[in-house]
Amino acid sequence: MLKSHKRITIPSALLMLGIMLVLGGCAMTEKPAVDNGLPPHISVQLHLPEADAVESGREGVYSIEASKNGQPLEDAETAEFIIWQEEHPEKKTIIPATETSPGVYTAAHAIEEDGLYIVKSHLVADGDQVMPAKRMAVGSDAVTRLAQLQANPDEAVEADEAGHHH
Repeated sequence: MLKSHKRITIPSALLMLGIMLVLGGCAMTEKPAVDNGLPPHISVQLHLPEADAVESGREGVYSIEASKNGQPLEDAETAEFIIWQEEHPEKKTIIPATETSPGVYTAAHAIEEDGLYIVKSHLVADGDQVMPAKRMAVGSDAVTRLAQLQANPDEAVEADEAGHHH
């Protein structure tokens, strides 16, 4: 007696091939794990200009110290600072940063108006991005307001874009 064989139709074969490619593609894009079993991540420290350099019209230096697995993160795809007055998030200034030493990216910029500002660093490397942000005060009234916000964090207005990490 002959066994009947099921025919695999072309659409079924393409569907199976598509599923295999998708599943195989997922496995190929995973990042290698480090000793603790987690994928390596980028650590960033955002440094703002020294307090005595923060006054309107005076240029200040902003820097990012980036590392991955405890080693300086060199040759980032993107390194920049995004600065806006807290009351005017639609008026953002983007300042490209330059790698000045292994894992250290800096930029100089002068803020022209007094007020509270959000300074967000944006670093992209190896397909990962980190975007830590800090508040910065320019002018005596803003310094007083920032001190109040830091003393009473419940009173702080959430900056919807202030700290975002992927």
